[in-house]
Amino acid sequence: MKIGVVVAARLDSTRLPGKVLTPLDHQGNCSIDLILNAVKKSQIHDNIVIATTKRSLDKPIEEHVKALGISLFKGATDDLVQRHYQAGVSFGFDWQIRITADCPLITTELIDGCLHQFKAGCDEATDLYTTKTRFEPGLDLEFIRTSALKSHHTAMSALEREHLTLFFYNKLMNRVKFFRTFDPRNLNSETFLLDTRHDLDCIKKALGHHSIKLARNKPES
Repeated sequence: MKIGVVVAARLDSTRLPGKVLTPLDHQGNCSIDLILNAVKKSQIHDNIVIATTKRSLDKPIEEHVKALGISLFKGATDDLVQRHYQAGVSFGFDWQIRITADCPLITTELIDGCLHQFKAGCDEATDLYTTKTRFEPGLDLEFIRTSALKSHHTAMSALEREHLTLFFYNKLMNRVKFFRTFDPRNLNSETFLLDTRHDLDCIKKALGHHSIKLARNKPES
């Protein structure tokens, strides 16, 4: 069973355009950099993919990721389910850990803690393991069976295809399990999700207070 991390990233945000490449700390790290740092320190550090679109608008993401030596996948713009499924197939992931690019405060402890629970309890009756409702928004991880994205794709509405796991929460809750809560070693921040200008200010403040402790540099190529 091969498990990989897939980080979906786009630049067109209505409330905060370009947020995933906006510098957040004194070292100039953006949200994508900080997520990659957390993943690279985890037990799943070898299998990381950034999944963006084929649009010219998202070209800066492609250039940034290639400069870091991280694997890149380009797929559908609005059909996120298809983009994740095709990325998973392209890299041979039976299961993929979904992290969105607007979650810069994801921690290695959160990733490894969920991975431990997943490996201890993975079963054929479950297609989605999630932290939803267990941690603050922005500290979100979802472990998704790649084949399930494909098998249910035709039954999904346009809205469900745009939001990766919405179909499972709406129609297949019997195939969803929730991770137990534990200490994810997160920063003391007013918010963990990068969605608005206020979020940006809060996250910059949190990272500024902890930059020495985190010692987060851009990942090596």
